[in-house]
Amino acid sequence: MLASRSWPTSALSLLLEAKKGEKPPPKLLPVSVSPGNWRSYCGEFESQSFWAKLEIRKGELVATFLDTCARLAPVCPARFLADSISYDAMPLAVQAG
Repeated sequence: MLASRSWPTSALSLLLEAKKGEKPPPKLLPVSVSPGNWRSYCGEFESQSFWAKLEIRKGELVATFLDTCARLAPVCPARFLADSISYDAMPLAVQAG
């Protein structure tokens, strides 16, 4: 099951704001992208940090990495926000080739 927000991350943000007055950085807002255009992002990707597989599931672009399934929201071409049980709007950039 995909979660829309990570409660540990949200709780940590609220704790930091209450304790130190530190506000989290502003969130990037998703942009509208035709699901047909998502096919060009599907495949397996690798970085120095981790390996990921992007695919379309039930009309949504989804990434599987570090044994976590995350829903991806596009913010601009080849850049997404990953939301899962572990990540709350984690920036993710995809570069083909």
